[in-house]
Amino acid sequence: MLGPVVLRLAMLGFVMLRIIILGLAMLIFMEFIFVALIIVMLESVILGLLIFGLVMFGLAMLFMVMLFFVAIIFLTLILMMFGLVLLCGFGDLPERFLEPVGCEDRYFAALGFDQPEGAVGLPDDIAKEVKRRKDDLEKYSKLEFEHQTKIRRHCEEENVQYELWKAHQSEKTTQKISQSATVHQNQIHQNMEMVRQRQNELLHKQAISEQSIQRQQQLKLDFQQQTGQEKLKVQERQNMLASEAQRQKLAVSQEQNKMAQQAQNQKLAMSRAQNKVAEQAQNQKIATQAKQNRLNMEAQRQKALNAQRMQAVKAAEEQQKLKEKRLLHDEDMTF
Repeated sequence: MLGPVVLRLAMLGFVMLRIIILGLAMLIFMEFIFVALIIVMLESVILGLLIFGLVMFGLAMLFMVMLFFVAIIFLTLILMMFGLVLLCGFGDLPERFLEPVGCEDRYFAALGFDQPEGAVGLPDDIAKEVKRRKDDLEKYSKLEFEHQTKIRRHCEEENVQYELWKAHQSEKTTQKISQSATVHQNQIHQNMEMVRQRQNELLHKQAISEQSIQRQQQLKLDFQQQTGQEKLKVQERQNMLASEAQRQKLAVSQEQNKMAQQAQNQKLAMSRAQNKVAEQAQNQKIATQAKQNRLNMEAQRQKALNAQRMQAVKAAEEQQKLKEKRLLHDEDMTF
């Protein structure tokens, strides 16, 4: 919570230290010019070096005094900050600073990241991006719902058509079997009627002529044989009709199994299509997450580069300070 305040204090101290160093560098440069003028005017190197040493000693004392005052100022500011923290608390300090001036609340994520719950104060570009994402999500959800509805209606229509076809095939098979049985019964009645007519004719002829007894017996035997053959034919016809009915029933059963298999295949295809749509949505979500991760990594890399640059600047300034101190020390040692 106190990070921005401490950072500003550090930046202020850094600026003041640079001003002090620049001032000392200007004074040293002017001192060199002054000593050179004295040496030229008085033509005395010893006197010039003596004046140079006195000026350097004075500058060193001035530098120490300035550092002392800067340290006092920093300690005072730090003590004031800790006093404010102890009086106001860590969590309420920014609110105590911001509430009197009527600052607007701002709480949102950067562009390209998911916004947290309760985000307020969004800029126009981020708000437009959030609205665009929300509209795209609603549009995708609507298209997905329409697609699922269309698939469900198609399945229902296919099931209804299959049931209608199944009922129609069953009705056709029943009608065909009934018609075959009716034709067979009519044929049996006709054959029996013809047999009775022949029997009556034979009896009538037997009554007319006694000589026709043997013939009648033969006819009777023929009739019995013919009746047996007719019975065999009727039995064969019934067996054939039963076989035909069984074959029709088997064909209907096979067709029903085929339609059921087709319905199962369509259901499996629709399931695969739904899984494919879900997989595409998951892949899109993974791609979006990967993009967000890349943006986060890029932001972290920029942050690390900025930190390295700040460290390099601080190291260069420390080296410059160390170099100047060594120069002053070498000059003191020379003196």
